[in-house]
Amino acid sequence: MVSKFRDIIKQLGNALKNIDTFHQNLSTLYGFPVLPKAERWNSVNSLRFIGGKLLKDRRIKESIEVFKRRVEYHPKSPWACRSLSEVLEKDNQLKAAIETQQKAIHLAKEYDTQHVPEYQKQLSKLKEKIKKHEYQNPLLVLFFDKDKKSYCILKKRPF
Repeated sequence: MVSKFRDIIKQLGNALKNIDTFHQNLSTLYGFPVLPKAERWNSVNSLRFIGGKLLKDRRIKESIEVFKRRVEYHPKSPWACRSLSEVLEKDNQLKAAIETQQKAIHLAKEYDTQHVPEYQKQLSKLKEKIKKHEYQNPLLVLFFDKDKKSYCILKKRPF
């Protein structure tokens, strides 16, 4: 029962649910849990590859789900966190992207020290992007005295 993740995500429905269903069927067939591979060197049959493929296909919400699962399977992987941070940025979830990138840096300091500067550079870019976003979309709250025909204007930032 060999199937390629690329074929599975082409099926109708949510990509991660389709992958989970496929692996649940394998688990039932073999009588023990079979989980999708989060990482496979040089293979398209991994969550790492499929998350990127979904992002490329502009299926951003599904890509986020897949990358979250990848982080769940590899919680000590700074690379997995960085990938999730990048896709969160694409979805304009800048605060979540920053938090995830900070986690990537923390993990990189322990498990991937040679790439810490790259992770920090990405975090700096995210922080600049959020500052620019806040500058372009200020939070405006104006309150006037009730005696002066008061009113209030509220503008929320999109994140």
